[in-house]
Amino acid sequence: MLPQDYWLLAQLQTVIEITTVSFEQAKYNEAAVSMEHFIIDILSQSYLPMIRTEIWNEESETLNRRLAIYSVLNYVLKTIDVLLHPICPFLTEFLYLDNFGNLSIHTEKWPKILEDFNNSELDNEFSHIISLLSLSNSARNKSKLKRRWPLHSAQLFVNEDNLSRFDKYESLLKEQLNVEKIEFVNSIKKLPIDITFTIKKDSLYKKFKNHSNEVQQIIKQKDPYDLYEKLLKEESVIVRISDVSYELKFVDIEFIFTAHENFASSFKRDVAICLSSDRDENLIVDGLIRDIARRIQNLRKDKGLNPNDFIERSHISGISNNYRDNFSTKLDLLSHLTRSKNIIIHENDDSNVEWNDFNIDGHSIKIAIEQ
Repeated sequence: MLPQDYWLLAQLQTVIEITTVSFEQAKYNEAAVSMEHFIIDILSQSYLPMIRTEIWNEESETLNRRLAIYSVLNYVLKTIDVLLHPICPFLTEFLYLDNFGNLSIHTEKWPKILEDFNNSELDNEFSHIISLLSLSNSARNKSKLKRRWPLHSAQLFVNEDNLSRFDKYESLLKEQLNVEKIEFVNSIKKLPIDITFTIKKDSLYKKFKNHSNEVQQIIKQKDPYDLYEKLLKEESVIVRISDVSYELKFVDIEFIFTAHENFASSFKRDVAICLSSDRDENLIVDGLIRDIARRIQNLRKDKGLNPNDFIERSHISGISNNYRDNFSTKLDLLSHLTRSKNIIIHENDDSNVEWNDFNIDGHSIKIAIEQ
């Protein structure tokens, strides 16, 4: 198993503990909140995206990895089904009989905490990873960069204490951030950003009172990058006026970050990310492949296909002449993403198939699938 599997199992042990104690104390709402957080935030939105491409890889060399993932998911889903049963009896009974056995869910023992899976260090590492992924999504949203669009690079600022922790997750982060290259930096000065700052008015007048103007003038002379990093390391800076010392903390100062041209950025105190937003033809076509794949996947759902079912042919019309040659070199990727045996590119929509019209970033694209 990989670290993301152990992290999921560690999170599940926490849910077992909280749910068990909450039920014993008749605090059913707390148990429900814990399970909801695990199912949505941890399992669905975090873990599954981390292992999605591995599940779709059907090469014989990766069989053991896929079996490990299936084993983890079987244990996790079965445990959650049992934990949910006291507050959702009928649905959990149906799911249990449909997926885990012929006997009633009542024959199952209540889940016990597996202490070997508890790992606070791993939990802390993945907490930072999830934070970085959230910042990346924020940066992309601000710059209107879809998450499925590949980008050239990401620069990640983390403090020195956590830098070594992130290095070993470079491959996972590259895949989840959807970038070709990652650079870890330990100084905010190395990021393609400009920083300005102001002292918050509430702090200026309440905390510094008669010396507010002097404090403001002294702080204005400080380099914003140095001030930011000093606050990160020492939590505060001291300003002395006459015989009086004033302490400034992060909460007293508002930092404003502006990314350089062709970059998108997002910040959260001791973690920051800068994404290259400039996309060449190759990255644009890669993004188009994924946009079209999403539409084909939706058509699969509309036809009631199971995730493992193959499509005999996927037809695509409307690819710009500027991108057609490059697009044609990536049909194997599109076939893999959509489980299509054949991808057929049409110059027009004269073919006798059931076309579906899509507007993808201002381009009129027609797609049809045949089972």
